[in-house]
Amino acid sequence: MYKERMPIEFPLTINAAKIMHGLIAVLFFVVLIDPTGSLFHAKEIVFGITFLYAIVYMLLYNKRVNIYSVIIPLAMVALPFLGIILANAFGSYDNPEFALGQIKALMFSLLLPAFCLVEGEILKKIVARIGLCIACIIFACYLVGLIDPASFAKLYVFMVEEKDLAIISVRQFLGLPIVAIFYRTAPVILFAMSYYLYNEKKGYKLFATISFLGLLFTGSRTPMLAALSLFLLYLADRVKNTRIKVILFVLMSSALIVLVLLLLGETTEESNMVKFGNVLSYFEALSNTPDLIFGEGLGSTFYAMGRSEWVTHSELTYLDLIRIYGLPVALIFISIVFYPVLNAFTKKMELTDNRYFAAYALYMIVAGTNPLLLSSTGMCVFCLGWALVLKLENKKMK
Repeated sequence: MYKERMPIEFPLTINAAKIMHGLIAVLFFVVLIDPTGSLFHAKEIVFGITFLYAIVYMLLYNKRVNIYSVIIPLAMVALPFLGIILANAFGSYDNPEFALGQIKALMFSLLLPAFCLVEGEILKKIVARIGLCIACIIFACYLVGLIDPASFAKLYVFMVEEKDLAIISVRQFLGLPIVAIFYRTAPVILFAMSYYLYNEKKGYKLFATISFLGLLFTGSRTPMLAALSLFLLYLADRVKNTRIKVILFVLMSSALIVLVLLLLGETTEESNMVKFGNVLSYFEALSNTPDLIFGEGLGSTFYAMGRSEWVTHSELTYLDLIRIYGLPVALIFISIVFYPVLNAFTKKMELTDNRYFAAYALYMIVAGTNPLLLSSTGMCVFCLGWALVLKLENKKMK
């Protein structure tokens, strides 16, 4: 006699969700602690496992995600292929290796649906803890340098020359020499600082302080100014009187602007001069109207005055986007990147959520002066911002 087939039951739903959380945590750890892939050699492997598990998880447990979490990543992945087509059409496809690197980096945006499968608070906690870990690494490097210079020399060789995980140098700020330890993913510490500043749990203010110091010790202007901005915003949020808050905001903003101008005005600082020279190069490259509209294509090169050499890209990410893809496409891309910020500041939400998006905005501003956005790290942060926005949207619809 025919026996009706019973549907397969999966009793490990809770464990399956925890596995998804664990994979996202491992992904962030590998991408943020080893941005160059020279330490664990596992970025692509973890990406593949996380991507495939997310698909299986959605199919087996009938998990649905917002349609935008699929459309947006597909658009991001299509971008470098458009750039390659443009470069071939204009005969400027000079560096296929760089183009391939961009494709691999933007592939990480395909993890947005996986991010949407994880609770927002868990996502924020994962990134905050890893950001704190990076701050502790920077802080520990400083302590080693103060206590044991010989060990610091070995650490320098390992982190800078062998693994390319950090940039360690002596820099001048307003005439004062400081040792700068810039871990390549250090701007992610902004999320840790925001998370711990706006959380009243015991010990979290200490974690926020460590995060703040970690950003200052990077010795990089934009991360330092971003940390100061977030701290000043926190001070303003602590003031209840609206009039005092406005006065305080004006005074702090003015002081910050003066500091920015002073730092930018340091013509003897090499990093400043390189960036200023590269800006002039972009203006020259984009002076031709067709290039401004259509771009020169991905893999094309231009002469960077700041470095006095032909390069495929520079630290000025948003100007790079215009040069490669043209102004219209670049503006669409930048709008997509900053949409989570626009959404956060035009809709009502809890202060902790709002300030987390403030950290996202500051990160993306820092990414405009460092090669952080068009990378696996940048795409993971991009997915984080969009996942949190889509979760908030879904919550409002219920």
